Amino acid sequence: MLKELALKLNKEGQTVSVIGRNLTKLKRVQEQAEHPAKLHIISADYTNAEYFINKVSKISGQRPVQKVVAWFHETGYHTLQEMCNLFSSVQRREWELIHVKGSRAGNPAQNFSPKTGLLCTYKQVILGHVMEKDHMRWLTHSEISSGVYEAMHSPRATSNIGRVNP
Repeated sequence: MLKELALKLNKEGQTVSVIGRNLTKLKRVQEQAEHPAKLHIISADYTNAEYFINKVSKISGQRPVQKVVAWFHETGYHTLQEMCNLFSSVQRREWELIHVKGSRAGNPAQNFSPKTGLLCTYKQVILGHVMEKDHMRWLTHSEISSGVYEAMHSPRATSNIGRVNP
């Protein structure tokens, strides 16, 4: 769902690591990259926290992490917290977490935010829906990627993409 975002950042010349569960889809992203040497793919499932953190620790061991765009569902909240703990323990300079969340995060009682360290700037991006004529539709992959890109460059701590409340 964030493929277009990864490709846009890569096109800008940024080094991008993409972690996902489906190796075939990851390879397709890498094949479409304008600068393939700067786009690294890692196949890991965040529901297997130990394996996921092991893979992520290899990234942080190779180079400092500047920005992390993370979209974890509720089953991965523990892994997200472990990742934040890892980066907080190894990072020696500021980094930024852009946490992409589903529409339920619009309800404060259902809005999980991990604890980050002092060197982390935390931003949340809450995904909503779009009203078209007389019906609602979910955001497209393109709308999500564009909205997250805008949120990355915004000074706001919270950004909504689409309409979060009915």
